[in-house]
Amino acid sequence: MRARALVPGKYAQLDQSRAYPDSNGPGHTLARLGRALLPLFGLAACNLETGSGFVQIKTVPVSAVSQPALYFDQLVGRKEVQFDWQKFTWIGNTTVSHHLLYMRADTPYKTIEDIRKAAVAPKCGAEGTASSAYYLPKLLEETIGAKFNVVTGYNSGTDVDLAVERGEVQCRAFTIAAFFAREPFATWRKKGFVRVIIQTGKKRDSKLPDVPTLPELMDQTKTSDSARRLASVILAANEIGRPIIATPGIPADRVQILREAFVKAVNDPELLADAKKKRLEFDPVSGEDLQTLASEIVTQPPEVIERMKKLLGT
Repeated sequence: MRARALVPGKYAQLDQSRAYPDSNGPGHTLARLGRALLPLFGLAACNLETGSGFVQIKTVPVSAVSQPALYFDQLVGRKEVQFDWQKFTWIGNTTVSHHLLYMRADTPYKTIEDIRKAAVAPKCGAEGTASSAYYLPKLLEETIGAKFNVVTGYNSGTDVDLAVERGEVQCRAFTIAAFFAREPFATWRKKGFVRVIIQTGKKRDSKLPDVPTLPELMDQTKTSDSARRLASVILAANEIGRPIIATPGIPADRVQILREAFVKAVNDPELLADAKKKRLEFDPVSGEDLQTLASEIVTQPPEVIERMKKLLGT
C-alpha cells in the first residue's frame, strides 16, 4: 500500500507493506477516528494487536494506530516481545480513552459494593488478557476487592455484547466513548438493559454524573499505595488511548513535521464536523506528552511488576 504524504523530505512517499490485525476490528470507534486522521497528512494506518496476545512485533510501519496496552507485555517480560515501548516515535492521540464497566440491570449487582459482598462473582466477557475487558475487572479486584469471573476467548467486543444479550456473561469493560457512540448501547440505555457500575477517570464524565470513579472508590476502601501505583500503570493505557506512532529513530526535525501535521489534522473543520456527526469526541494529546508518559510507565519497581504478572495471569 502506498500513501502520498503532505510533508516534505523522506516521507514524500511512504511504503507500508506490512499490516497487523486489530482484534477489535476495523470498525472500532477510536481506531476508525485515528484512521480518518492519517490521510490528512499522508500516512497509512495499521493496528498493533493485543487482544489475542499477539506481541511479536519487531518493527512498525512509519505510522500506526496502536492499541494502548502493548506495554503490559513488555513490563511483565513476555519473551515474544521484540520492541521497546518508549523508543517508538509518538506523534499524537485523538482522545483520552477512559473506561467503564457495565452490568446487566436484571442481575443482583447494582453497585460495586454489591459485587464486593457477593458470594458468587459476576461473569464478565473479554477477548484476551491484554484487552481492557479483561484487565479492568482484574484491577478492580486488586484495588478495591471487587471480584469478577472473567471469561476470555471472544473474537471481538461485539461478540461479548452478544454474549451479554444471551445471558452467557453479565458484564463488560470498555471505553466510555464507544458506549455513547454506537449501538446496541443507545438502545440498551433507553430500555434500561444495563447499568454502568464504575468509570476509570480521575473525575466523573459529564455523561455519567452518578457513576463513581475508581479513584473515589480507592479512597473509600483505603487502597494501599502499592495497589494505587499498579492502578496508575494499568490506567495509563487510558491516557495513551489510540495513539498514532512511528518507527523509532526518526530524526528530530522530521518528528516535529509529523507532530505539527497531527495538530493540523485534529483541527481540520471537515474532520471535526464528521466526528460530531458520528458522536465521537476529540480530546487530543500531544506527541511530546505521550513520549514522556511512555518512558514513565515502562520504568516500574519489582513489586509493581509482580502485581501486574498476577493480574494478567502470567
